[in-house]
Amino acid sequence: MPLIISEQSLRRMRRSIRAKRLKMGPPKTRGERELLNRMNKLWEKVLFPATERIKQMVAAGAPAYEIADLIEKVLDEAQTEYNIVSDDILRRWMATVDQITRNNMFHGLQESLGVDIQALVDTPEMQLVLQGSSLEAAGLIKSIPRDYMGEVAKAVADNYVGKPLPEGRSLLDHIQAVSKVSRNRARVIARDQTNKLVGNINQARQQSIGIETYKWRTVKDQRVVGKPGGKYPEGNKAHGNHYMMEGRLCRWDDPTVIYDENKEKWVKRDDEMPQTHPGIEINYRCRGEGIINVQKILKYAQLL
Repeated sequence: MPLIISEQSLRRMRRSIRAKRLKMGPPKTRGERELLNRMNKLWEKVLFPATERIKQMVAAGAPAYEIADLIEKVLDEAQTEYNIVSDDILRRWMATVDQITRNNMFHGLQESLGVDIQALVDTPEMQLVLQGSSLEAAGLIKSIPRDYMGEVAKAVADNYVGKPLPEGRSLLDHIQAVSKVSRNRARVIARDQTNKLVGNINQARQQSIGIETYKWRTVKDQRVVGKPGGKYPEGNKAHGNHYMMEGRLCRWDDPTVIYDENKEKWVKRDDEMPQTHPGIEINYRCRGEGIINVQKILKYAQLL
């Protein structure tokens, strides 16, 4: 689909040959907050009352088999409700994130190129990105009741055979602790899936208009993995060392290479570097700052 560009802006772009960076700030968190709020409301509606019913039976000294029957019943009810509601939650969440990233890129192109340009990038690839993200997020959200009730059932069984619960907790206290972990997991899912969706959308949109390379950008705080003196001064297998990636030139078509300025060529990343794009793995907070090749954008738009 062509780019909509004024004639005056087009003349200015044709005279520009220097590569420019896509000036996009960190993604806004509204999408993450929206997803988390909706997941919390679903937890309050479905799993909170189920938890209270189980705790009441435990406090009353009900036999294990009765509690097990109740857990099985409330799990079926919770799973049905989560299956029904989660699709609507995800549809609204994706629409929010899609609109935020669209506006972010639009304003970034305006600021970077200094011209009035509208990128129409609703390509088939874009729909595949949204569909893939929806499937992963749906699987995670729908697994919450099963995982939570599974932990509760295990605690009930361990308690009734005399097996000590973690940290010497009573069964009631342990159920409360497990419910807290379940709710915290919703926070992790919302943050991680939003970061991943933003990263995938930005990659797809940048590539769709001919942006082939990007600079790796961290948030430059104390939580950046690998930062000397920071909270995580050593890289790890899950993330690699993000601190050493700041400002490094990368390619969208191959997340395992990096540009070596000394050798003036693309080389394989060191083992300690992440082998994925920013935002892909869990708790990634980095982003890819696209490098704009004006001539390639014009070629893409068939305006050369």
